[in-house]
Amino acid sequence: MVAVLDGVWLCTRKNIALKFPFDERSLKGFHCYDLDFSLNVGLNHDFIITYNVLLERFSIVLPNFRAID
Repeated sequence: MVAVLDGVWLCTRKNIALKFPFDERSLKGFHCYDLDFSLNVGLNHDFIITYNVLLERFSIVLPNFRAID
């Protein structure tokens, strides 16, 4: 059973994305959007994980801990 998703790419149906929007008031900045979304969605839906999508990331990510104050 998958409880939380963490990743650069999350995919869902539009009605689910609209029903469970990211909590921008409680969680500031770029971090934790995937945690917030997956915890809320996971209360009502199951997750499906696939390894059939090839994704290559080109950006350089630097740590930013301001979101965890």
